[in-house]
Amino acid sequence: MMLNKAILVIHNPVSGNRKSKKRAAAFLSLLDESCAYLTILVTDRKGAVHDIVAKSFESKSYDCLIGVGGDGTNNEIINSLMELPAGVRNKVVYGLFPAGTGNDWARGMQIPLDPVVWMEMFVRGESKSHDLGLVHYSSGGIEEKRYFVNVAGMAYDAYLVRKLEEGFMPKKNKLVYLSMLLRCLVSYKLHTAKVVSGKDSFESRCYTLNVGINKYAGGGMEIVPSASPYDGLLSFTAAKDLKKYEVVLELKRFYNGTYEEHPKIQAFDSERIEVHCLDSGRKMDLEVDGEYIGEAPCTFISIKEAIHVLVPKQV
Repeated sequence: MMLNKAILVIHNPVSGNRKSKKRAAAFLSLLDESCAYLTILVTDRKGAVHDIVAKSFESKSYDCLIGVGGDGTNNEIINSLMELPAGVRNKVVYGLFPAGTGNDWARGMQIPLDPVVWMEMFVRGESKSHDLGLVHYSSGGIEEKRYFVNVAGMAYDAYLVRKLEEGFMPKKNKLVYLSMLLRCLVSYKLHTAKVVSGKDSFESRCYTLNVGINKYAGGGMEIVPSASPYDGLLSFTAAKDLKKYEVVLELKRFYNGTYEEHPKIQAFDSERIEVHCLDSGRKMDLEVDGEYIGEAPCTFISIKEAIHVLVPKQV
């Protein structure tokens, strides 16, 4: 039973709005009452999770790691887990209690928001091996790498995330993201991208490009409807030369799972995808799991069954 295992909790108290903070507090109280061997640590700044995870597993063995936060916290924990030795990481079950504003990965995995229902899932201890994506990219002229568990976005998607992180609007949630999408659309210029992935390679002006392990991004947009965290493949979608008025007219497709049915959307699955920006003097932005990290050129690689995640029984 999971309740009798050694459990490490990493809590980001800054994540989310007032409602999600209340849910997080109720969840932590319930967890504390139920678990025999529990350690709760707080991350107080972006980038702190790596040191917390590294030091915690250096001094003690844990059976389960639980994150309490949003998609950004989720991404930090995943990357920190991947830095652990494989022999340690493979023995750990990871679970997320969604306490952010978007909670896109949790939406795709059907992770419950209710603390009591989450604990019922936890008691059952259902876990599955989950794929990850790995992207090699440029940041300030230096090649970097980053794992992602949900969706990586380039061009307009990443531009919006960067603007949010620069404080263009105060909060990240579904309504704010949608408002940003429409407000910035007028001045945005499409990028010309070169995508290399075997028979699916192409060059085109693109409004946005996405690589998914899971389906949702931007607070509920089903931007990569074919994505699965269990098939060992990356799901790719590109909106090729989509006109600005078409973005507005077809906005419903971003939410109802018919995105790939539009004639200007190219979609395919692959284990490896390269994306290059062909615009002279321009950078094409990159975000992963809702966090801005750098720009193209990007090389995406599928990492099959990289981690073990706690999921509802039916997922």
